[in-house]
Amino acid sequence: MCFLLGGLFILPAATAQQFNFFSYGEGSGLSNLNATTLLQDRKGLLWAGTQSGIFTADGPRFDKQKAFTDAGFESIRAMREDSAGRIWIADGRHLGFWQNGTLQTINGLKFHVLTHEPLDLAVLPHQADGIFFLRSGNLSIVSTHDGGHTWQVADALSPQLLRSYPELKAITGVTVDPNHPSSLWLGCGESICEVDPSLQSVVRFDRSQGVAADRWNALMVTRSGDLWVRGDKNVAVLRNGSSLFEPVLNLPADCFHNIRRAVLSEDPSGAVLLNLASGIAVGSPKGWHVFNDSNGLPGDETDTIMFDRSGSLWLTSLGHGILRWRGYGDWEGWNKTAGLNNNIVWSLTRDGAKDLWVATDAGLDRLDISTNRITHQGSFTQRLFSTLMGPKHHVWIDDPTGQVLDFDPQTQRTRVAADHLEHIFQMRIDHEQRIWAGSRKGLLFFSPTDNWALPHFVQAVDGPTGYAWAIAEGPDGSIWVSTGKGIYRLKGETWSEIHLPFADGIEYNRMVAISPDGTFWMQNKLPYPILHLKLEGNNAKILDQVSGANIGSDNTTFIETDQRGWVWVGSDDGIHVFNGKRWIMCTAEDGLIWNDTDFHAFFADPDGSVWIGTSAGISHLIHPEHLFEHVAPQIQLADVSLSGNLIATGGPSFDLRRPTLNFRFRNVNYESGSGVVAQYRLEGEENDWQETAGGLVRFPALNAGKYNLHVQAYDQRLHLSSPVTDVPFTVLEPWWKRRWCMAIEAVFALLVLFGLWRLNIHILVVRQQELERLVISRTRELEKEKAELLTARSALLEITRRDGLTGLLNRTAIFERLDQLCETARSNGLPIAIIMADLDSFKRVNDQYGHLAGDTVLRECASRIAAVTRPIDAIGRYGGEELLILMPGLNMGSIKLRIEEIRRAIGDKPIRHGDLELRVTCSFGVAWFLGDDSSIETLIGDADAALYLAKQNGRNRIEYAELVSA
Repeated sequence: MCFLLGGLFILPAATAQQFNFFSYGEGSGLSNLNATTLLQDRKGLLWAGTQSGIFTADGPRFDKQKAFTDAGFESIRAMREDSAGRIWIADGRHLGFWQNGTLQTINGLKFHVLTHEPLDLAVLPHQADGIFFLRSGNLSIVSTHDGGHTWQVADALSPQLLRSYPELKAITGVTVDPNHPSSLWLGCGESICEVDPSLQSVVRFDRSQGVAADRWNALMVTRSGDLWVRGDKNVAVLRNGSSLFEPVLNLPADCFHNIRRAVLSEDPSGAVLLNLASGIAVGSPKGWHVFNDSNGLPGDETDTIMFDRSGSLWLTSLGHGILRWRGYGDWEGWNKTAGLNNNIVWSLTRDGAKDLWVATDAGLDRLDISTNRITHQGSFTQRLFSTLMGPKHHVWIDDPTGQVLDFDPQTQRTRVAADHLEHIFQMRIDHEQRIWAGSRKGLLFFSPTDNWALPHFVQAVDGPTGYAWAIAEGPDGSIWVSTGKGIYRLKGETWSEIHLPFADGIEYNRMVAISPDGTFWMQNKLPYPILHLKLEGNNAKILDQVSGANIGSDNTTFIETDQRGWVWVGSDDGIHVFNGKRWIMCTAEDGLIWNDTDFHAFFADPDGSVWIGTSAGISHLIHPEHLFEHVAPQIQLADVSLSGNLIATGGPSFDLRRPTLNFRFRNVNYESGSGVVAQYRLEGEENDWQETAGGLVRFPALNAGKYNLHVQAYDQRLHLSSPVTDVPFTVLEPWWKRRWCMAIEAVFALLVLFGLWRLNIHILVVRQQELERLVISRTRELEKEKAELLTARSALLEITRRDGLTGLLNRTAIFERLDQLCETARSNGLPIAIIMADLDSFKRVNDQYGHLAGDTVLRECASRIAAVTRPIDAIGRYGGEELLILMPGLNMGSIKLRIEEIRRAIGDKPIRHGDLELRVTCSFGVAWFLGDDSSIETLIGDADAALYLAKQNGRNRIEYAELVSA
């Protein structure tokens, strides 16, 4: 990290970088915001100690561990995991450990450590049966000799050792040296001591070894073997292999002022971090870089700094809950708070290795990378869409009036290079130093042959026609242009039109990017928003169609390739990157400053990093190669419950006398956030993978037998799946069907029969037979009459619930179904899509072809909708040509695909009425019910408003109401 954050000097808040943080607070289940310590165990589970007990993280939420509260644990001071997987936890009065779902407190250990007194835990590598416990200056060892059944507490240091080294009676800090498995480093008195508890040996470092007299309360051994120590007034380091401590100089001003508990940490790159009274400090070869409230952190003291196994940085500050720094070391950003004149960024370009020039919605900004200072170019205060770094270090920009401007930063002079272009979409400089500009008036360029003095328009006779939307350069120096009429290529002096392999190759604005191998990438429409093509002559052939599963939106804002040959696609829901092997997605959850990127707002830096403009500022991805270093997600079985009661997970057999069996799986993929979903299938019952909300798998009714539940985690942004976890279990027969019960029933039946036989068998048998005949006959008659009555009543009820023309549910029935689905959604949390559909221009069909033709259209549309919906979906006639469709249990992505399928089913194929072929389209308005208290009238109103918007926006489209609950 010391090199990743190079160049970020301590600057005023107005020019401070902005970073992306995820905050865990009360809304995330963290009922106490005073988090004091963090730990990630070997299974990936994150533990948080607070002033009111222990919490564990499940994806974006925290769950409180009641067992610790019941045992009296309150203000947690320290947590460690030993080599046996025990999680040791200490507060000011208790020491205990958590193992296999059970809390065990160390009995007989009585202590009371005040807040200002030292308290810590240390575990030597491979030490499975003991832990060192520092409290009030004394070091104890807590150990077991019977596998953890009983525990003993003893002094870790012998009386003889304490007499020889009196400073060991006042220990202020402790840490373990992973490179020396038997050694502990201690802050002892005003010195530093290396202690081997097994040999009872001590090596003391004091002034003669460079250790200043101080209270050394924070110690850390880095991965390189360096020992860092931090006291009340000093920070020092003992380099690996050295015998002398070196003082750390030029520390931040508030490194020692108002610090409750000093903290040292090391990031994945080897940089050392310190907590401050306000924020944190990160070391680098250029000095210490401070990050505080001007960068998005809380303005108070940082109490805990922890890096998890994926390299994410976690921070705590009393009263502020827990923060996770998204994209630490990889992403940085600037917005209006950081000094930009506007958050909407349209274009970026670099001037060598120093300055970044930014075209925004309110003018031109200059970001000095070496000082992190932003300067407004006062002569430009209007919206600027495009900019590039031209020859002679001139900045070429456009303005809203359609002018191309040549700006010299040295002289601050601006020349109008071209005007009356109406609107300029993009500018690009090629390898011949020609500056190309795409505008509503067409394509033009400026040439070095006339010192870029005059615009040269490409004539439609031999070049692109229509306005020029996007410009790209191929590896052979060819120029590619996407226009409103098609795609064109300039090779040498000759323009050629590229013949696209589909009918809608014209009249569609397409982004275009060229790969180093000469193939090209092009914007398309769903379900394949991106196409990869190659040229054979002037004919394009499709190599690959990138589906909506990889890129969920066809609202593409840019397609670019970098020097690696990677493909970068911007959209309104983040960026998508292809490294030649697979696609991944980056959003604000990964560190991007905002998901909504802007048109052509991408710049690939020669140093390999990329710059991205969004509607909320600039994002700089420093190390794109780290994007593909993420590993597959994990999934863990958290608990099993039967009708809401937790049961042991060790036993694989369940007696389902109670109806609902729940398996809850824990999400420990904190870096991926909501991008990770749990998928499952039950062997023999379900062949397709199902997604589950919140990691909960419910089985309301299972027959007796043996089962195997397959579960995996799927990262929707990285497109990676975890290994499949198998959970075998057995459902037992009900007790009345088990062998012992059936045997008792058989014996009882035999005894009854034997007694009846002994009691006048002749008379009873004859009478019984006669009665049985009468009963059977009458029963058959009654059952027949009952069946006929039920059949007639069902038929009558069905007639009253169905629309006579379409066969769909009538208005009353569909509203009853909506009410039932809403009640179910409030209990199980599954969403419902409420879709209002209206046939476009239906009155014209009735007026022009008659009502019989209108009836045919309604019946056929109802049939087509029913053919592409699921059995659990409900369709009703709301009134006239308006239909109401209910789709429960699908996420937003699935709903979009299904409604699009309905729209195409209606509009793609004509409807026959006699000799007529009628083409009918349909508009849709969608509202979304997430199990809240919204009324049916509100949901119908939201869907109707969205339908009205669809009608306003041109019909034959789908519009979505804003979510009322998130």
